[in-house]
This record gives sequence, C-alpha cells and structure tokens, in this order.
Amino acid sequence: MLESLMLALQDGRCLLDELQSIAQEGTLDSRPDHIRTAANCAVSQVEHWLENLHDRRRLLEVSYNERKIQLEQCLTLALLTIDLRQLEGILEKRQESLARSRDELGDSEASSQLLLHEHRKLMPEAKDLQEKGLKILKASEQLLESCHFAGEEAVAQAYKLLNNASEYIEDTENRDNLLVKANSFFRSAQTAITKLDQLEVQLNTADFTASPAQLAALYGNITRAIENATEGALQEGYALLESAPGSESVKRRVEELESRKIQLNVVCVESSERSIKTSKVLNNFLEKQNQSWLCAVFAPKYSSCVKNNHDLRMP
Repeated sequence: MLESLMLALQDGRCLLDELQSIAQEGTLDSRPDHIRTAANCAVSQVEHWLENLHDRRRLLEVSYNERKIQLEQCLTLALLTIDLRQLEGILEKRQESLARSRDELGDSEASSQLLLHEHRKLMPEAKDLQEKGLKILKASEQLLESCHFAGEEAVAQAYKLLNNASEYIEDTENRDNLLVKANSFFRSAQTAITKLDQLEVQLNTADFTASPAQLAALYGNITRAIENATEGALQEGYALLESAPGSESVKRRVEELESRKIQLNVVCVESSERSIKTSKVLNNFLEKQNQSWLCAVFAPKYSSCVKNNHDLRMP
C-alpha cells in the first residue's frame, strides 16, 4: 500500500512538473496565454491531490509502524509465553521429583554418598533455570516499559516463575544438606555398631575369676563405652528424622542402635548382678568353710583344755 502511494506521488510530481512548465509557457501553439488559466487550475488540482496523497501516506505509515510495533510486541509476548511455559513445566517436574525423593536418604554410607553424587548433578541445571527466569523477567519488564497491553501480566507471571526457580534452588540445597547429614549419620552409625560388637566380645570374654572390684570396674567402663559409642550417632539420627520424618532407612538404623545399646546394657547389668551374687555366694561359702575349719581345729583342744583345766590363751 505504501509502495503504491509512493508510486502515485512520484507520478503526481512528474505530472506537476509538466503542468507547471505548460502554465509557465501559457500555450501549446502560437496563441499567447491560450491555456495558462487552465494549466494553473490543473497545477492547483494536482498539488491538492499530492497533498492528500502525502497526508494519506503519512497516516498509513504511522498506522503501519504502530501496527508493526504491536505485532512485534505480540510476537515477543508469544515467545516469552512459550519460554515461560516450558520453564514452568521443567520446574514443576523437577520439584515433583525432588519431593518424591525427599525421604530417600540411602541405607548406608555408600548409598547415601551415591545419592549425594547424583543429586549434585542437578545444581548447575537449577542455577541455569534461575538464569533463564531472570532473562524472562527482564524481557517482560521491557515489554511493560513499551506500554504493551499485557505487560503487567507478563511481569507478574515472570516474577512468579522466578520465585519458583528460587524455591527449587532452595529445595535442592536443602536436599544436599540432608544427604550430607545422612552420609555422616550412616558413617557414625556403622562406627558405633563396630564399637558395640567389640564391647559385646569384651563382655562375653570377661574373666569371671577376677575380683569383684575388678569386675565392677570392667562393667562400669563397658557401660560408659556403650553410651559414648552410641550417643553421637543417635543424636545425628534423631536430628535427621526431624528434617526427614519419613525416612524409613534412618528410622531402622536408629532403632537398631537403640536396640543394640539396650541389649548390651542389659547384658552388662545382668553380668554385674551375677558377679555380685557369685561374690556373695563365694564369700558366704568361704566364711562357712573358715568357721568349720576353726571348729575342727580348736574344738578338741578346747575340750582338752577344759577337761585338764588348762589356760586357753594362745602361747
């Protein structure tokens, strides 16, 4: 349309030039000023038409530019919307996957370490998603500055997307911290189990012929060693369960530690009580034996002394 108007304007200017030339001559033959008046009227008419064409062209150009800007803005908005929806879909899937695996912390130091290694592969992608969200926000703000009719809504959606991206990064960092704590807990738990195994062997191989004082000291040391061996791991386990109450593997490990701790403490108490009881029985037996021996040795002498009226004092 603009090109056709431009051609019409060019043709009009050519026509105007010719008419102005004729008007200046005033005639096409030997008759002076024969068509000057008509030529001047024609010049005025063509000039009027050219002005109208020029105004129409200017209005069309302004309308065209406005429409072009609107279409470009709509295209930008459409592309932003596509990027925004794609990013929303990716974030939604990642957050759902992260939520499903929240309580999956492994069941040993090795498995939790493997989960941590795999999880840390997500961190660069999470930051990349946040960067894409920032780019979408900046483009939306530029759209708003251009007075686009959907600029405010685009900015609101971009802020919402960026907030989701930030929450996803926070969730991945929390997951990372949980796996680090889980790795530490399973390592501590295994160390505690190994120490409890050693203490159990020490209990089972205790020298029951030792003196009561020695056995009491042994059982006291073992009881303290049981508490020291399990205290740290249990504290880590219970703290971990506060953050991930649905982790069955951590629950089982904590229960195993508590069970082994109780079991060994019971064995230790029973052994201590058995040692005390044995000591008392032995002491009673020795006391009776000593009394019987004294009676057997001194009774005849006592009778003889009484019979012969001898002094019972020791020589």
